Amino acid sequence: MVVALLGFAFPKLVLGWNTMFYGDFGVLAYPFVFLHRSLFWSGEVPLWNPFSNCGAPFMAQWGTLTLYPFSLIYLLLPMPWSLHLFSFGHLAWGAVGMYVLGRSWTCNRLAGAAAGVFFVFNGLTLSCLLWPNYAVALGWLPWVILLAERAVQQGGRPLFWATLAAACQLLSGVPELVLLTWLTIAALALRERFQGGLRWGSLLMRLGLVVVLAGGLAAAQILPFLELLAHSQRDAQFATSKWALPGWGWGNLLVPLFHAFQTPQGTYFQFGQTFLSSVYLGLPVLLLAMWALWKVRTPRVWILGGLLMFSLVMSLGEAGWVYGWVRRFVPVVGVGRYPVKFMILAVFTVPMLAAFGLAALQRSRRDAFPTSFKVVLAGMVLAVGGVLWIAKHHPFPYDQWSVTFGNAMIRLFVLGGSVALMWMALRHGTPFRKGLCWAMLFGLVVCDARLHSPRQVPTLSAGVMSPGLWQEFRTNAPPRIGEGRVLITPPAEARLLRSYIEDMQQDFMSKRLALWSNLNLLDGIPKVNGSSTLQIREQKEVQDIIYKPASTNALPQGLMDFLGASWITSSNSFIQWDPRPSALPWITGGQQPRFLDREQTLARLASAEFNPAREVLLPDGARDMLKEVQSTDCTVQEAVVTPNRIRFQVTASAPAMVVVAQSHYPNWKATVDGQRVPLLAANHAFQALAVPAGRHEVELRYVDAMFHSGLGITLAAAVASLLLWRRTKPGL
Repeated sequence: MVVALLGFAFPKLVLGWNTMFYGDFGVLAYPFVFLHRSLFWSGEVPLWNPFSNCGAPFMAQWGTLTLYPFSLIYLLLPMPWSLHLFSFGHLAWGAVGMYVLGRSWTCNRLAGAAAGVFFVFNGLTLSCLLWPNYAVALGWLPWVILLAERAVQQGGRPLFWATLAAACQLLSGVPELVLLTWLTIAALALRERFQGGLRWGSLLMRLGLVVVLAGGLAAAQILPFLELLAHSQRDAQFATSKWALPGWGWGNLLVPLFHAFQTPQGTYFQFGQTFLSSVYLGLPVLLLAMWALWKVRTPRVWILGGLLMFSLVMSLGEAGWVYGWVRRFVPVVGVGRYPVKFMILAVFTVPMLAAFGLAALQRSRRDAFPTSFKVVLAGMVLAVGGVLWIAKHHPFPYDQWSVTFGNAMIRLFVLGGSVALMWMALRHGTPFRKGLCWAMLFGLVVCDARLHSPRQVPTLSAGVMSPGLWQEFRTNAPPRIGEGRVLITPPAEARLLRSYIEDMQQDFMSKRLALWSNLNLLDGIPKVNGSSTLQIREQKEVQDIIYKPASTNALPQGLMDFLGASWITSSNSFIQWDPRPSALPWITGGQQPRFLDREQTLARLASAEFNPAREVLLPDGARDMLKEVQSTDCTVQEAVVTPNRIRFQVTASAPAMVVVAQSHYPNWKATVDGQRVPLLAANHAFQALAVPAGRHEVELRYVDAMFHSGLGITLAAAVASLLLWRRTKPGL
């Protein structure tokens, strides 16, 4: 049913005629998927991304889904249609999980079906379509909870199934959702301990086994991620209160456009929070959920209510008090960003509470609603009126009262229609009439979710994602890896960060021509900056010399030359490019070593005196090993650069330095004539090695020891999981 409803809600996406493009989907998620697909078909292991941020780990980013098994859907099938199929398929899978879980908890098939429909069709879930990995994490969320609960209750083979589901969610690369899932499981496990009489030893052993085996199955992904995290710009102090749910943001649960501003392209966001385009869960769904909290007095409902309140309060960030307290006692929370993400837990709790409410409603008297239900309904209508009163008498600068009021009236109409359909379905009648009423109710919820916020999921013709745009609009050949890079100027970067053009297609195509964010990946063009969740710390510090907002100095020409910025945004138009003939190739040699500390190095890189053709800046600790190296004649020839390997011939008249303008990362290893040599951090964040006099063959290879170690752990966990399957009795 959910598959049919998704087809009804997004027909052009399901048929492959259109593509999503808005926000992070177009400029971040889709280009990463495109790169993954390109590396897959070229036979490269997707370890390194040479096109962004002067080179960056790719698989270790985790959210790129490189090791998630069902990524084969978009790797093998045509893009972009297959990526939409991938995301919708996972949401449908999550709806099935909600149905099974809801039916199990409420002993009511209709309530289970409602949980599945409500789980997919709400503003929060539709907001998450911008990130395919979020769709994966959401799709597995109910299954992990269902199977982990059965594993705790029964042991045996349910442990195996819970392990597989948990591993799949881990491989989605959304740590926040994984932690929220296991917070829910922990709360439900405590219920089993105190209500079901399960011993602490059995509970901890069963849950611990699932956690250990699931972590083992995902180790090939997790270990490289942890290594990158340790070398990245993020630490426990990284999180800020940016994009927390505003203090008044709970009002958007009732009135979707309350204090929402409209972008030039017609999409609405909360004032002060633009990560999620909507937190609206549907008035009919919220009505059933709130009534369930009052009427259905069972431990599961109380747990769901507590988790809902936790998510609502945590999403407020520092303004909610609890978030700051949790960060102090659990510092790892600071590695994440955007407290509003805690709201995503409501995607599970509210539909499940609504399922309990619907099941209780069916058990009530058939000819009338219970008094408590009427009270909750009246309270909800009054609450909507209160939110509208605030919107009218305390407006924000960009509020549109008439739009907010009209939208709220439609939501109240949907609420009234839903209540009428519930009443007709609950009255005595034929099964066909009852089924028709419930189907119409679900259809109304779907329409409400799809239309509650204008242009929440806008689409364009699938052709906007076609590669080769540079070649179509310019006669000059674009820079390729090993040759040069493009550099977007700071003014152009600031301009591209906001979408001022009303026509969505024109705006997106402008960003494509400007190679903004990760859109350079669609044309295979390397760029100085990019959009990576985790950036190598030192590389970002060098990049900030160019892009730091507080900087008012002229662009550092020497640094730009070293980075191989052979094309730069034109001063006349942010979608045009000017050549920079002074740019150096990625690989140069013969520079004079200069030994400086961190602050001196960064200052030198930012100065007009820095000359990368004549000098290379090295840490003071390398002084002893480079005593014989001086400035000398050195030529680099026959360079072959691929994503995970760089090979070239070098000829030097005396011991010399060879400098590679690629981000320095521990997994890169260097050999000269087949012999391992140290690969040094040059110019603070890049690569250099010493070569003796004469002609030599040099090779740099990306060797991910963490990946190989993790792969061994994954294989061991897979064997252990199979043994668990074979040596335990069926539990499902």
